[in-house]
Amino acid sequence: PVTGANRARYVARYLQFVVFDHARAQISALRRGFALAAGGIVYRMLTPDDLEQWLCGAQADAPIDAAELERVASYEDEYTAAHHVVRWFWDVVSSLPQHQLRALLAFVTASDRVPLGGYKGITFVVQRNGPDTDRLPTALTCFGRLLLPAYASRGKLRDKLLTAINNASGFGLI
Repeated sequence: PVTGANRARYVARYLQFVVFDHARAQISALRRGFALAAGGIVYRMLTPDDLEQWLCGAQADAPIDAAELERVASYEDEYTAAHHVVRWFWDVVSSLPQHQLRALLAFVTASDRVPLGGYKGITFVVQRNGPDTDRLPTALTCFGRLLLPAYASRGKLRDKLLTAINNASGFGLI
């Protein structure tokens, strides 16, 4: 029976079971697979911070550089770097605070971090998605593609873009 005297030990053992023992086979398989992919010695040398950066990219608080994002961007379906809607888009993006830049990156790529290799590892395609409309921009995160309608004004583009990125949650809107 659990008593006041053994309560802390009981909680510790229960947590050990729930977090580790219950999933021991799965954790073991994950460790074996990772060791095979990373190489045994490399795997053992990684610190938790190294591992996080290797798997997730730049540190979570590393700033997003809008100019670098623009530099690696490409364009499709009538959009070019010189198209007025694309210029409005980058004007808006360059004015965003860090938390919204991070939200934009996550909206388009499903990750709010720059990959370990830097911006050259990001696929960021701005694709025209029809004429002026009241629809929000959408994204194909698997392909790093922003589907951006040809809004009639910079202000409308800003409003629609901010609504989309500020209300996105995973693979949908909230």
